[in-house]
Formats: sequence, C-alpha cells, structure tokens
Amino acid sequence: MHRLQQFTVGTILPEWEKVLVNRKLQDESELPMTALLLIESFLWLHLGFELGAFPREVSGDVYSFYYDSFFRWLKSYVGPRQHGQGQSPFQDNPRYLGLPKFAQVLVRKGIEGGRPLDDQPSGVGERPPLVVPFQSLLILYSLLCRDMAVRQFLYGIGFQRPEDWDKVWREHCTAEDLFNTIESDEASPAAMVLAGYMRFCEYLRNVKEVLDNVEGLGILDRARLFQFKDRIRNIHAWRLDLSSEETATRFKHVQERVSKMIDEQLRLLGFADDVKRIQDLFESSLDLFYDRVPEPEPVPV
Repeated sequence: MHRLQQFTVGTILPEWEKVLVNRKLQDESELPMTALLLIESFLWLHLGFELGAFPREVSGDVYSFYYDSFFRWLKSYVGPRQHGQGQSPFQDNPRYLGLPKFAQVLVRKGIEGGRPLDDQPSGVGERPPLVVPFQSLLILYSLLCRDMAVRQFLYGIGFQRPEDWDKVWREHCTAEDLFNTIESDEASPAAMVLAGYMRFCEYLRNVKEVLDNVEGLGILDRARLFQFKDRIRNIHAWRLDLSSEETATRFKHVQERVSKMIDEQLRLLGFADDVKRIQDLFESSLDLFYDRVPEPEPVPV
C-alpha cells in the first residue's frame, strides 16, 4: 500500500468520520479540535505534495474527495458557545487565528473553493532524498493521531470547558496509575492527560531525531533545511499554542504534576541522581516549538 493511501485511510478518514458522527449526535465539544486536526492533516498532504513524496495526481484526488467537503463544512460551521458568548464562525476561533499565516491562507483558499495544493509552498521544493525522512515523520505523526492519551491531553489543555477540566484535574492519580497508563489506553481521564503529555514529549523527541538526521546527512542546504524544519514546526504549532493564558496555565500544571511524580518515583527507587536528567529530557523535547533560530539568507534562484 502506498504511503499516501495509508495516510488517507489511517489518519484523514478517521478524523472526518468523527466530524460526521459528532454532527449526527449534536455533540460539538470536540469539533473545534477535530477541525484543526483535519487542517493539520491537510498541511501534511500539502507538504508531501510539494516534496514529491505523494503522487501529484493522486494527491489531487485525495483533496477533491475529502478536503473539498471538509472546507465546505468548515465554511458553514459555527463553534460552540464560549464562556457565555454567542456562536461565531470557525474562522474567528482564537485557536484557528493562532495558526501560522501560510496555513490560514491555505484554509481560506479552500473555503473559497480554490485548489490550495500548489499555493504557499515551504520553499524546499521537490527533493527525492527527503522522501524517506518525510515518510518517517509521517509514520510518527500517524501514530500520534491514533494515540488516545495524547488526544485527551490536547483536548484537556486547549479545548475542554473549565468546569469539566477542573473535574478531571481533581481526580486522584498516583505515579503507578500514570506509568500503567503509558502502556495502555484505558485509565482515568487525569491519568490519560498526564500520560498524553509524556507520549507527546516522546513524539517530539522522535521528530527532532529525524530532523537532526536530515541535517547530518546534508540532504538540504542551510536555507532549505531551515524552511523544512520551520514548516514541520508550524504544522504542529497549534497543538501547544500557549498564547492563551488558560491553556498555558493548564499546561504548566500538567508539567509540574508529571515532574513531581517522576521525581518522587525515581527517589523512591534510589535513582535520585537521574532526576534532573529525566526532567531535562522532557523539557528539551519541546525545543521543536520553542527553539527559534534566525532565518538564513534567501535561497538563490
């Protein structure tokens, strides 16, 4: 099975089905997040199309079958009421407005009925040596999308209503509960949120390793390497947009709770000297989002 077919069946289709099911059930609590997940999957399709990792004609067929319908739905979708306010178009949602400009341009073009696969390229261009690393990143991303703990973490810190989040956050959760959850998708909501943070950090470390390998292999010149890393970073950026004080506070609380559990468990097992190393490992995994480097000189034409 071609990688694009696997991506379509395993990642794009399940999210679109969630939109359809939620609409039938009139349950909109996760729809804003699901809409952003679908936009995120489109950005992966868009990058694969540019790099030549996905066949161009088939990419157009995937776009026509899934994203034409999605953007028509998005055009008419209004989000749930927020904090006593009325409903508003999805394009006015703060999380949507937090997307990078290139993504907003692509979404706007899709909503207007355009064909955005050729628009807003990263600048890297078609690069056959990048196909294998891109496929590695796509495998990691597809696994991330199927991780229910990561989904619970994402929903909890960024989308859950305050009263519902507070109920989850007050749940009792031990270090043993957390570590058991890392190996399973069946646990209390609090344990799922904490395990989701740890799994998300693991995903980011794996992504960074692939990007470091791309750099080490010299596949791209300095300018295009920056463009590739920056596009990968920006595809994910909405997942940890801490410009919202509420999201930033929840994220900090999750970090601190996980850090305390790891600290207590390692000391209990006699590994006190490893505490700082483990804590640094989790924090450094977020460098994909926060380590911004100056943009290099433009690529010569």
